[in-house]
Amino acid sequence: MASSSQSSTESEQATDFVLGYEKTEDCAVGKPRVLSLLSSAISKSVKTNEQELKASRRDEMMTSFQRDLSDIGIQSYIEHIFKFANCTPSCFVRGCIYMDRFLQEKGIRLTSYNVHRLLITSIMVASKLREDESSDIKHFALVGAIPEEELKLMELDFLTTLKFNLHVADEIFNNYCKQLKEEAPGEATNEPPTLSQTNPLKLNLNLHEPPTQNPLKRKFSQQ
Repeated sequence: MASSSQSSTESEQATDFVLGYEKTEDCAVGKPRVLSLLSSAISKSVKTNEQELKASRRDEMMTSFQRDLSDIGIQSYIEHIFKFANCTPSCFVRGCIYMDRFLQEKGIRLTSYNVHRLLITSIMVASKLREDESSDIKHFALVGAIPEEELKLMELDFLTTLKFNLHVADEIFNNYCKQLKEEAPGEATNEPPTLSQTNPLKLNLNLHEPPTQNPLKRKFSQQ
């Protein structure tokens, strides 16, 4: 019982850390830590996947898209979304949980050719659910440098693949933050390797979440 309580406390502390803001050298408030932590985790996953794919070939899900965004750095893209899309730090965590589910359902890998579109789509969906005032699809298309019609198609495919199951339990959210915290310098642990190391299909946690009915389809009808 004590062990379970300690684990819960550690996860909650990790969540506070991940969603908190970095301090600059002059003690000013910097960017949310989640931006650099997600960038590190995602970049490692992309690198591992592309090494295993031996790949210069494009992911098959990219064949219908118009613009190649692979020359844009992942961290720069994430920071750009944060700066211009008006999303809270928690949206980035939820967005990547959704992206993880999407990859598992599709049976595809995260690569430099699909990561940007999946990031903007998943973060937009998270924002639409939690922060409706910032969820205009035209604005997200502009921020993500993706044609609006293309982003609408991505959103539809994303939500259909997830069966509109956008529920994220607090325990799942906190455990995900705990793992992201391990991306921070000096946070190495003796725990077993994460799925991003052992199975590059996934971003991070394989939590086997139970299916949850989500009554929010109306909110995501095509605009």
